Amino acid sequence: MAAVSQSNLQKLLVASDYAATVKEDDNISAIENLSPSDFICAVPWLLWCLDWRGSDWPWHLREEVARLIISRLSTTNPPSLEDPLISEIHSILADSHDSMLQYILLHQILGFLPREHLEVYRDALIHLSRCHSQSDGEQTAAIFSRGSELLRFLDATQAWVPAHKADDLAIRSLEILVHTADDMRPHVVGLLEWLQDPNWPPYDGCWRQLKRFPELTIDPIRDELRKGEDGWWELSLLTFLHRAAPPPMIDKARGEIERIAQCPTQEEIDNDLVELAHECLQQMDDEGERRKILRKITRHRDG
Repeated sequence: MAAVSQSNLQKLLVASDYAATVKEDDNISAIENLSPSDFICAVPWLLWCLDWRGSDWPWHLREEVARLIISRLSTTNPPSLEDPLISEIHSILADSHDSMLQYILLHQILGFLPREHLEVYRDALIHLSRCHSQSDGEQTAAIFSRGSELLRFLDATQAWVPAHKADDLAIRSLEILVHTADDMRPHVVGLLEWLQDPNWPPYDGCWRQLKRFPELTIDPIRDELRKGEDGWWELSLLTFLHRAAPPPMIDKARGEIERIAQCPTQEEIDNDLVELAHECLQQMDDEGERRKILRKITRHRDG
């Protein structure tokens, strides 16, 4: 593919009538096949397109553009400011007065880089944190907060549970710093609390982390099921057990699940827990029958 000129690329990326200008696949293909120098020229416009407030691009296309930027930034080993693309990103962070581009970089790009590739931006993050620590305005406050969170992530030796709905770095800390059940144990209750609402951004990440060690979730989930007070949360917790835990493990909560199936609270009825409880009991019973058959086969074979 021939190199795309800067002027043509600008017209392509900032066209207000996106749908009439270029097909989505053609657009992604054009970006993906840019030469290194053209890609660097495109960075400010690509970042502009990631801003949901000012871009006409659909969400899934913005995600694909972010993925392409992250991929290119992650391929330089070792990462160095001598790399032109890394230098361009560093310059936007450290020297640019465009707070929107800084905000997008911090929230949609840097937080998804491998930690060893984030280190090269440390001084720029420190600079941003200092510059915006006394600033007014929602966007500048968010830049300061995100810069501080990225620095914490860089230096973290212990994982943490999300402190707020946008704390995606907490999930990454769990991914890279939690290796055993003992490592995860202190975080289980906090992660389960984020399962109270499937619409909360940390929900999926917390689910994935809990699924790594489902055996740790049984006792705290049993405690909550006994109360019968929050049907919406109980629905998420029971769904987690149903989908993420092996049936023999779920059997430890049989008493609580039978109570929901037979004597549900009004909260549990209103949130459709009764049918799910019956499904869990059937799942456990089916597994019990399967194990009985296997034991009979084993005894017959060994006898």
